[in-house]
Amino acid sequence: MVLLLVFCRAQDTELLRGLAPKGKGGMALYRAIQAVSQGQVVLDPALSTFMFAEKPACPLLKQLTARKLEILNLLAQGFTNAAIAQALHIDIKTVEHHLSSTYSKLKSDREFNDKHLRVSAAKL
Repeated sequence: MVLLLVFCRAQDTELLRGLAPKGKGGMALYRAIQAVSQGQVVLDPALSTFMFAEKPACPLLKQLTARKLEILNLLAQGFTNAAIAQALHIDIKTVEHHLSSTYSKLKSDREFNDKHLRVSAAKL
């Protein structure tokens, strides 16, 4: 059973307590309902672990300069090389140079060997 409560009055918690099954599970449900009625948020431990776990960072990203990361961010948003150059007020050749350098680093990583480099860079 999934129970989502955004607002719960004190008298409602007593009513729900009577509906909760007896035993450990019922008391846990009752405590969760009480917590929500007091404005707290209750999350399943497995769900919260998944939601707040730090995602493994790609080691390649640590090798890139701030400018290369800016370019990758715009690339990931679907900007063309010309649009990236215009957004960052730099020459298109500079954008191409930064991307070429990034692509070279990608080529040296086995994970990206058989993949389209621009798409792989955008996914980073």
